[in-house]
Amino acid sequence: MSAQSFPFDEQKLRETFRGFSLPFCPYHLNALATEVSREDTNSRRMCEILSKDTALTALLFRLANSPAFGLCMGTDSIQEAAHTVKHRPFLAMMHLELLKLPESSRFLLQYWANVVYAANLCAELSEIIGKTSRESAYTFGMMHHCGALLLAQRFANYPEVWEAAGTSPAHSFTQMEDEALATNHATISYYTARGCGLPEWLTQAILHHHDYGALTGALLLPDESCALIASAAITDHILTERLFARPDAEWERAQPAVADYLNIAPQAVEDLVDDVQVQVEAQQRQRESLQPNRGEEPPV
Repeated sequence: MSAQSFPFDEQKLRETFRGFSLPFCPYHLNALATEVSREDTNSRRMCEILSKDTALTALLFRLANSPAFGLCMGTDSIQEAAHTVKHRPFLAMMHLELLKLPESSRFLLQYWANVVYAANLCAELSEIIGKTSRESAYTFGMMHHCGALLLAQRFANYPEVWEAAGTSPAHSFTQMEDEALATNHATISYYTARGCGLPEWLTQAILHHHDYGALTGALLLPDESCALIASAAITDHILTERLFARPDAEWERAQPAVADYLNIAPQAVEDLVDDVQVQVEAQQRQRESLQPNRGEEPPV
């Protein structure tokens, strides 16, 4: 990919940047700033970095789908968005962001360390469930919890609210957040995704990813949205109970709806969870074995 950008409206570009507040992972922000300054910058390395950080992914879509480039693509593909934006707008943006990075909390570090794993789980599930492409599912996996990053910046007690939200047998995850904060991460994630110009069916899946009635027909949503909601339920269960070893009352609500949507027995859902987790972790080990060590990744 050439470093030459498409013509863009500088005023509209500044307006696009204004108000963008998702926190960037310092590790990936530094990696991107280094990459765009290289003489041999290429699209593969750029996309690899962009696809590992929620804020970078969101900013990329916000740019590619904005009037700043006169295209308004409405894309949900990281590769297509990166091809549209090219490098130069990012170069200036990264230098500015590196100057104002705050100290990262443990909650943010944990989010950054595991978001790519979550996105890969969603992508793998798209191959099994169908209805969406791997790229769309990966984007959904990167974005459906992004509101938690903003709430963690706004509320000092948000990490405690987040941890407690999935443990109530009587209230859903977002209900617990609403009671504590008068808002929830799904709603904030939805508005952030809409601001990035992502397709409506994808943003609806983000908004309703804890509304399991969508999987049983009680909430009328497109098939693509329902497929992503099912993948989010399975992904969140793997992260909560299997990765972090925390009680997962949310899965007790989600599992019957997922089984109904997939038209399989509840035990078959558990087998699916096992298979997807094993497959993604095997793929992750394979990727790590093929890549040179470029520095320490964000800690879990």
